[in-house]
Amino acid sequence: MTTAYSYIRFSTPEQSKGDSHRRQQQKAKEYALQHNILLDENLTFRDLGRSAFRGGHAEVGKLGEFILAIDEGLVKPGDYLLIENLDRLSRQAITDAFDLLRAICNRGVNVVTFSDGKIYNRESLNDPINMLTAIILFSRSHEESATKGKRVKEAWDIKRKNIKNKPLTSKVPGWIEYDKAAGKLNLIDDRVKIVRRIFTEYIEGKGQTAISRGLNNDQVPCWGTGEQQAANWYDSYITKILDNEAVIGVFRPHVFDFSTGKKKRVPTGQMIPDYYPSVLDTETFYRVRELRDQRNTMKGRKATQQLQNIFSMVAKCPHCGGKLIRVNKGKRSTYLVCSFAKLGATVEAGHKYCSGGYQSIPLGKIESRFIDAVKSGQFFIPVDGSKISEIQEKIDKNNRDKQDRQTGLSKIVNAILEGSLTNKSVMHYDVPRADGTIKNWTVEDEREILEQGIKGIEIENRNNQSDLEVLRPRIIEKKLLELKHAVSRDVVNYEQANSVLRALCESIVIRRDEKTIIFKFNHTERLLILNW
Repeated sequence: MTTAYSYIRFSTPEQSKGDSHRRQQQKAKEYALQHNILLDENLTFRDLGRSAFRGGHAEVGKLGEFILAIDEGLVKPGDYLLIENLDRLSRQAITDAFDLLRAICNRGVNVVTFSDGKIYNRESLNDPINMLTAIILFSRSHEESATKGKRVKEAWDIKRKNIKNKPLTSKVPGWIEYDKAAGKLNLIDDRVKIVRRIFTEYIEGKGQTAISRGLNNDQVPCWGTGEQQAANWYDSYITKILDNEAVIGVFRPHVFDFSTGKKKRVPTGQMIPDYYPSVLDTETFYRVRELRDQRNTMKGRKATQQLQNIFSMVAKCPHCGGKLIRVNKGKRSTYLVCSFAKLGATVEAGHKYCSGGYQSIPLGKIESRFIDAVKSGQFFIPVDGSKISEIQEKIDKNNRDKQDRQTGLSKIVNAILEGSLTNKSVMHYDVPRADGTIKNWTVEDEREILEQGIKGIEIENRNNQSDLEVLRPRIIEKKLLELKHAVSRDVVNYEQANSVLRALCESIVIRRDEKTIIFKFNHTERLLILNW
């Protein structure tokens, strides 16, 4: 008995929620019943959510399998392929669409469009009228799809041009929400903390497995809603967050490419800095990227080594002051480049940019020159007590401020104990607040601001005291000796050497044009310059 097979196709997955699928399936059943043909529902070929305009369904979808089934003898000559309209078969260019129809008919299979009951086969396609009818239908459907595609593309082009004023799409990373009414992108505070935690833990030496395990142990909820919300954090999602430039505000426009027959997102145009609200500074992001590159390439014993760039987080661009980051250009060729230049930001876009442009500085040459200078004693720190005096003055001033605040706080506490004041007593009327409101300033407000000020001074003085200890001559000599040990080993201890440099140096400016390394130290205004 002759058998019929249905081919159901609609353009987008969203259409499966509507009537398209049910309608096509029902009409196939009705046609088979009316013409006394057996409808094989076990071998129904459905390309759910594939667009016939791109032709992907013929190459990789069920229609390709149907042609293969004919060649294998599973579908026999004389059988029927039931479709709603010819545009369901293909909306490609006329020649491609007609070749697909002819390929099926030449294999002896009848193609039926049950919307008009027309049958296409090898014999009918030899009729000029039938051939012309098919060509006209294919032409019309292709033009409709092409026009629709052009309009959609134009709409997206307009959106991209207006991207500074309005977000391009409501699809955003998990730590951001789109306020449609205001047309703004806002950070989700609790998720921002998770992103920062992930980056911090990675820099501290944890891998994706340890990070995801920690989040799961702490019962941190996964992002997403409904079926899109995972039950647990996984390594793959941690990796996506670590690689996502959206954390530093960068947006990369993409388009869909169908050249391979598959739908694939590919970058288009320039990246857009400051599109998203930033979660991290660029230096932290590129520090993690540097660590990821190193961990991915290091094996065995070296896998525990954290850095392969002595100047990490301390080397600066001479043109814009941005951090110089390590990039790997293959074949063990590593360079330092400005983080802002790498972002591709431009002054026209109103972003911080690098006037020097993208310049590659050979990291190997710079490090070799520095290591030779450390070993030979050419790397030294000029003695200058000006920085020490400056920090000591800050400590003394902070101590005086702390004493004044403590005195004020004591007076308030004594007045409360005596009963002349309460926490609700008004000290000043109609005081503007940070949230925009205007309220009376009470004793409780005054106590809180004094206590916070004292705590802030104590923290600042602890930091100043640590800086002071580092700058004392005996400590500096100890640090220089530690640095020499780190670079004199058979395998340079980059982590230790970088730690010493960050303690000693305010910045290291590397100039490619002059071939110089300029060291600016924390404890003195005097510079040390090395040629390379």
